[in-house]
Amino acid sequence: MPGELIAVCSATGGTGRTMITVNISVILASRGNKVAALDGDLQFGDLCMAMDVVPANTITDVVTRDDGKNVSDFYERHVSGVEILAAPERPEEADYITENDLSSILNEMKANSDYVLVDTMPGFSERSLSIMELSDQLLIVTSNGMAALKNTKLMLETLEKLNMKSKASIIVNRSTSLGSIRANELNEMLDTNQLFYLSNDYKHVSYSLETGIPFVTERPKLEISKAMFHMVDTLFPYEQKYRTNTRKRLLQKTLRPWKK
Repeated sequence: MPGELIAVCSATGGTGRTMITVNISVILASRGNKVAALDGDLQFGDLCMAMDVVPANTITDVVTRDDGKNVSDFYERHVSGVEILAAPERPEEADYITENDLSSILNEMKANSDYVLVDTMPGFSERSLSIMELSDQLLIVTSNGMAALKNTKLMLETLEKLNMKSKASIIVNRSTSLGSIRANELNEMLDTNQLFYLSNDYKHVSYSLETGIPFVTERPKLEISKAMFHMVDTLFPYEQKYRTNTRKRLLQKTLRPWKK
């Protein structure tokens, strides 16, 4: 049975899509799942950098591969067990990757994984739309600023017209930073009850992205880590026997001591 495909999306850039893709992937892998992640920002993707992985291959190599080679032959393996398919090395290489290429690659990834996560490009490009259409879940990342929320609302309205809104959940990143909209007003504004909140933790998130160490691995007791665990538990229910030991396994996978 094919695995579940999750697209991590946003209306605009700079919302935290990559950070969320990384940490969800690591949590799912810690449960014993086979997890693959595609850097779908084909021009300026940073997924490998955020996981401290130097790719020997990219999605460009998959598109130009010889017959007989599988997509998995081009993965880079993270210490957590997550398999990564990197974005092209150069921005111009994105022009050679079509929507049909993406669909074929993602279907092959799904066939060999329990979960496939895609860190998409912001907005509604043709490539992003093709990924969204294939996806089982859409995680729409926003902040609580007026401009970000306005664009997220427009994105949800567009998804509704495309009959894809039912697949969408909203992640409000940096939700404790100053904003003009209160949390209890967002449900009505965005017309959804599927809302998750991640606290504003610039220090630890920045350190995580700069060092390539997922904060759910390095600091599982942080408020943002706890919120991430709660979100994953809700979006991807799993057996109780895994839940009790997830944080312990993540601690055991720590790459290096925390630096203050």
